Amino acid sequence: MTYLDAPRSLSFGLVWGRIVSCCTLALILLPCVPTWLGFAARHVWLAELATHFTWQYCWVLPAPLIASVWLRRKRLAVFVAVTLAVNLAAVAPLYWPPASPAAQTDAAPQLRVLSLNVWKKNRRHDDVVKHIRRESPDLFVLFEVNRRLVDAMQPLAADYPHQHVQLAGTRSGVALFSKQPLSGVRFERLGPIDRFVLVAEFDLGGRPATLIGLHPSLPRRPQNVQWRNAELLAAARLAAGRPGPVIMVGDLTTTPWSPVFGDVLKAGRLRNSQRGYGVQPTWSYQGRRPLLLPIDHALHSEDLVVVGRRVGPFVGSDHRALTVDFLLPAAD
Repeated sequence: MTYLDAPRSLSFGLVWGRIVSCCTLALILLPCVPTWLGFAARHVWLAELATHFTWQYCWVLPAPLIASVWLRRKRLAVFVAVTLAVNLAAVAPLYWPPASPAAQTDAAPQLRVLSLNVWKKNRRHDDVVKHIRRESPDLFVLFEVNRRLVDAMQPLAADYPHQHVQLAGTRSGVALFSKQPLSGVRFERLGPIDRFVLVAEFDLGGRPATLIGLHPSLPRRPQNVQWRNAELLAAARLAAGRPGPVIMVGDLTTTPWSPVFGDVLKAGRLRNSQRGYGVQPTWSYQGRRPLLLPIDHALHSEDLVVVGRRVGPFVGSDHRALTVDFLLPAAD
């Protein structure tokens, strides 16, 4: 009986070993899949979602790399290491400050801009007001506003007497508040749906400057992704055609690792203010911090220098406010 049962036991052991090996292999490879899926983002709209979590992959992938090395799976370890390197290469530039023109900080004009998707159902209006007072921007832009929220901002009216609001004909209102008068403000519809782009003209150090604020379509379906991309590129082309310094702020509904983000920078001849300041995530689904993503942005023309950038706390919205200090170097 012992000799008859031995082959059966041996066969069961082999099968069980293969199952364990396959499961281990799957657990090691699974975290690598989204990285390579992201390379299809230009052609498959769902694949773009995989690009947004690039910085999370940098935290997750060391575990399967260590596991593959411990199991002495050399080829597997190389594959995981390459996958990790791809993600690190995408995130690392955000921590390297770009080459900027020399600036005379004492004489150069400076501008502080705050942007916040305040969320139309926000009830913590006092917290929003407190944060804006604490940051004291020269001007700030709010998205997803309604009449109730605009009225709640009136305690700031003495400091920000120049207010421009677009609520009619849209489900995502936009409001601009400024300490100084603006030479021109208009709201343009750049896409096929009811979302408006803010275009504000003002003087910065004796030069005409432009602020563009937008909150494009949410990429929930293929059609919405096309609309969002069209709105972003239209705003970028608008920025490229403006004279003098240009700043583009808003909830752009995409991260720096999406291919459309690179298209916007190229089409608008813009820079990402994140460079040198790191990821600085601004949005989290239902406040889940491990899923924090940087989808609120401040882009700028090459003649501006970023001398400060920070995100605020959650103040009743699923977004955090983004504050950026810009400096316009003296002309040669």
